[in-house]
Amino acid sequence: MATDLDTLKDNLKSSFLRIKNDMQDLKSHLEELSEENLHLKQRVSELETDLRLKKKTQEDDSSIVSPLETKGSQSQRLKPFEKEFLKQLHKNKKQVIQNHILNALQEKTMSPWSLKELIVDKSKYCSKASFYRYLKELTKTGVIEEINGKGTAILKVKNINI
Repeated sequence: MATDLDTLKDNLKSSFLRIKNDMQDLKSHLEELSEENLHLKQRVSELETDLRLKKKTQEDDSSIVSPLETKGSQSQRLKPFEKEFLKQLHKNKKQVIQNHILNALQEKTMSPWSLKELIVDKSKYCSKASFYRYLKELTKTGVIEEINGKGTAILKVKNINI
């Protein structure tokens, strides 16, 4: 009888040991899942924030304010004519900016840096990269010439006889 009791004890010990091991495995798996769940919640939160920002920028883009509105009036959506006008202006943006560059250089000669400061930084007509692309194109076509003097370049409009 003692042997049956010892066998039963051994079986119970091994059963409880397996249960304990299974519980430890489940606990570690649960911790992994909790950590993964936390990361997923953070990612969802980031995506929701991105979505809100994109919606806000879309709303901002779709509600362009007319530059012709009076001081006291609230922001209004543009009329179809104004939208079409702005669309055409956007299509010809490169030519408009190049004309501004030429007008500035016709008034006085200046360094590329000073011209960039006027067109990009103060007037905010375009980005710095676009400005230098437009400037390079004007120089390449021969409308503007670059004079090197005293370690700095000076830009001026070439005299074109018609």
